[in-house]
Amino acid sequence: MEYNEHIGKYISYLYRIGQCFINKRLEPYNIGSGQFPYLMVLFNKDGISQESINEIVRMDKATTVRAIKKLVAEGYVHRKRDLLDRRSYKIFLTDRGLSMKPIIFNILREWNSILLKNMDDQEKIFALKLLGKMAENISQLKNN
Repeated sequence: MEYNEHIGKYISYLYRIGQCFINKRLEPYNIGSGQFPYLMVLFNKDGISQESINEIVRMDKATTVRAIKKLVAEGYVHRKRDLLDRRSYKIFLTDRGLSMKPIIFNILREWNSILLKNMDDQEKIFALKLLGKMAENISQLKNN
């Protein structure tokens, strides 16, 4: 089978437009698309180490440090030294950070609605399965 179109073009386009969409909606809160994934991790696992967050988000350490510093400066999270490993920090949501959970989830629901518009349930499930397989393929490639 010959492919005249490259799937990467569409994935790149969706990613870029998604980042703009998220940035625009989070702008009033001084949160960018580069910081919100870290909040998402903390909504699920508050108080985990910065290294653990880095592994979950799959970014380089410098990017994680910058994102956490910005979230600290904006009052969304605070850092606390790990009592068991003094070289490590645990990251905790502040009340302000926790208050962003419904806002961010609504933004993501809105984005999903736009992406999945005009698709029936089977198409939605199929699209998610295909994207999951692609992500798995990339994870395996990254480990080699």
